[in-house]
Amino acid sequence: MRKLIVFGVLLAFVPSASALVLIQDDFESYTDTASLDPPWVLAVGTTADSYLDTTDNGPTWPGEQCVTHTAVAARRDNSSFAPTEPMGGEYLVWAFDFEDTVGDTAMPRQYGQLLAGSGGLSELISMGQYNAPPSVATYYQARVAFGGPNWFNLNTVRTPGWHRFEAHIYAGTVDFYVDGALDTAGVTHAGGDWYQARIGSGLSSTGGEASYDNYLLELVPEPGSLALLMLGGLALIRRR
Repeated sequence: MRKLIVFGVLLAFVPSASALVLIQDDFESYTDTASLDPPWVLAVGTTADSYLDTTDNGPTWPGEQCVTHTAVAARRDNSSFAPTEPMGGEYLVWAFDFEDTVGDTAMPRQYGQLLAGSGGLSELISMGQYNAPPSVATYYQARVAFGGPNWFNLNTVRTPGWHRFEAHIYAGTVDFYVDGALDTAGVTHAGGDWYQARIGSGLSSTGGEASYDNYLLELVPEPGSLALLMLGGLALIRRR
């Protein structure tokens, strides 16, 4: 019985323990807006376009701070990481908390971005709020710039408050989730080495503020690798 219990615990923790974390940031360690740069390098705009908000926090992880982009934000912050391309059954999990302050009453340009490329930009994925056709104010938007449909409407209705945007990026397709539910699956993308995450659009946004928190980017191994790891753990328990 003890062996089964121990193996059950091992099984429960293998996926999260085996993922390769590329970015994990709850924005709790920063003392002011200027201290965001680095690791979030100010690429577009000024500190007047956003600020470290010490009075608000996204719901995914506990804390007291987030990053807020103003209603006229033209700011973008970039965080680069080791180039990573999912192979086989691997996939990237890209996720962040996003606070919508306007719902469907306005159409800001507030969103997160993830870039891929080797010697040039090969793909760009975005999630959040966009304001140009075919976007409509009722829904949130996503973008697959080169290998997919470019901007398109997700199926989740905009509502004020915090939401969790998440993308599972496989070798040739991406699945989009909002608030833990699968929204749109199997969107094709051009691929490449993913190398940079971004907060903000870098474009003016007259529709309202937006806040970002609890940023995560990790590479999840293919199920076969997880199975081998679990079998190795079982063999170790049996030897004991």
